[in-house]
Amino acid sequence: MNRRLISLVAAATLSTAGLSTAFAEDAAPNAPADNPQEQPLQQGKNVAPTASLPPGIKAKDNASDNKSIRETFEDLTEAAVEENAFDDLVERLVDQDRNRIGKFAKEHAGDLNQIGQRIKAAWHEKYKDNFEFDADNDFKDLPILRGEIADPKQVAAHWPVPAVTSGPDAEAIQASASVPKTSNDHPDLNSNIERGREVAVVTIPASHGLPAVNVSLVKELKGYRVDAPNTVTGQQLSDNLVKHMTQLADHPEQWPADRREAADFFAHHVMMAVYDVDLPAGDRSRDGAAAKEQKAPRADDARRD
Repeated sequence: MNRRLISLVAAATLSTAGLSTAFAEDAAPNAPADNPQEQPLQQGKNVAPTASLPPGIKAKDNASDNKSIRETFEDLTEAAVEENAFDDLVERLVDQDRNRIGKFAKEHAGDLNQIGQRIKAAWHEKYKDNFEFDADNDFKDLPILRGEIADPKQVAAHWPVPAVTSGPDAEAIQASASVPKTSNDHPDLNSNIERGREVAVVTIPASHGLPAVNVSLVKELKGYRVDAPNTVTGQQLSDNLVKHMTQLADHPEQWPADRREAADFFAHHVMMAVYDVDLPAGDRSRDGAAAKEQKAPRADDARRD
């Protein structure tokens, strides 16, 4: 009698547990997305994003937007080395950034020409290919979070998201990103931070000594555009690109052996330039020492003089 009672109780317990598990599994896919931070990774292989969608943005799954986002990465990265294409690079930023930097970019379109020629020659030598990318194949492993603006006021206070969240650049970049988009009483006046607007955050994972970088994008009529902090001026962007592209041109031996990995590597440097993220300290000190060595006269030359 006791054994039979125990068996009945055990069976009932197992049955209840099974039903609970089944209900949990059925409910999970349809659970409301109240917290965007808890959204699963939308795209990317074995890499978790280091950012989350800010308050006021409703998570959205629209995989068809992935190619448009990758095309923006493609265009920005190619423009960094194309002849007279600095202004073309700026065209891939949101309209508020284009309006601020556009004139400067057109007047300095050729600043990167010589560096770009060196990079394209080294790229062809290393990969036996032209410096061109394909959104169908390149940048496919970068994790993407997508969403739609539900509360513009909330979003305006937290957009763009901090480009870096750790390392020596994090504090400065977060402070830069928190500066209002305009200096008047209407921070959304000249921006596309409006209800229903689609946005995305792409994480370029830390690699090759570079920190993880979060890229904020806003969907405009012609596709996604990168949103840079308004504290980044045309001169800063130009200087940043020259610095990062020179580092790449001077050290092709540091480029990844795999060409597709190299696409991410170059995009990584370009987005660091856009978000005013400096080169790692080791790269800065090495290049600074090399420049100092080139400028300093040798002891033998001094004695001859």
